[in-house]
Amino acid sequence: MTTFGFIVEKWLQRVDREFRPATQRNYHGTVRQLLAHDPSLKDRPITRGDIVAFRDSRVDAGVCIESVNRHVKAIRACLRWAELNEYGHPLVQLLRLSLPVPARRELTLTRDEIQRALEAAAFDPPVLAIFRICHATGLRLSEVLHLQWRDIHDGAVHVRAKPGVWEPKTPSAIRVVPAPELVKWLEGPYRQRLRFKGPEDWVLQQRPGRPWGKSIHYRLRQCFDRAGIEGKKPSHSFRHTVASDLVESGAPISVTQRLLGHANPAITLGIYARASRDGLERAAHELERYRAGR
Repeated sequence: MTTFGFIVEKWLQRVDREFRPATQRNYHGTVRQLLAHDPSLKDRPITRGDIVAFRDSRVDAGVCIESVNRHVKAIRACLRWAELNEYGHPLVQLLRLSLPVPARRELTLTRDEIQRALEAAAFDPPVLAIFRICHATGLRLSEVLHLQWRDIHDGAVHVRAKPGVWEPKTPSAIRVVPAPELVKWLEGPYRQRLRFKGPEDWVLQQRPGRPWGKSIHYRLRQCFDRAGIEGKKPSHSFRHTVASDLVESGAPISVTQRLLGHANPAITLGIYARASRDGLERAAHELERYRAGR
């Protein structure tokens, strides 16, 4: 009988050949955590009960529902691939494994919350820089963490791939975002504090030659806690706010899409336009027009 360890090894080889790096990391991470939860799966088939036990253990560990459902989705993809390729693994009932996602909280920040967040980060230069960049540009956190000084010039932030270090989420993420006031602050007070500030050095430096990694999340969360902001992701809430402000201001959908680096206008309008009733109504109208003309 085919073991789960065998099919997952074959599946990950295919993932490494055909999927983008972010997806590879997600799938490899799921498999690593699943096998750490139950090492016996390397030598036997997986069952629905195994998936449920793993899912519930991640919830008990405090992992958000969206991330838990991504783990479940990865396991589903592996088993369906094995079924299509007739590897002989016993069939597993995969329906209704995902957990219901809690009602989405308001994702944008008010002006008062933005001001409190910036004040709370005043004595933590890397976090302050992240908040100011996210607030001015709407960049994703991964994009901010992999900015080099050669990307900051001419009053704009240039998002570029860093081969071997970081790749953008999609080709559309390669873009130029105008932000003259931000660039002036970065190249002035902020850059003067840094010891390593050559063109190839990182704007956000954990140590010489290395950008900040996942450890920055804890400090971002701490600043939001000090500012009394609950239920919102420290970096992505700035991105939601920028997107919603653009939609409400009447910016053309094509402009908003390019500034945010979205591959599809429907993503821009369907996910990020959440600032107010007027913003939602306009977003819904624009989304209808986009779909009708597609």
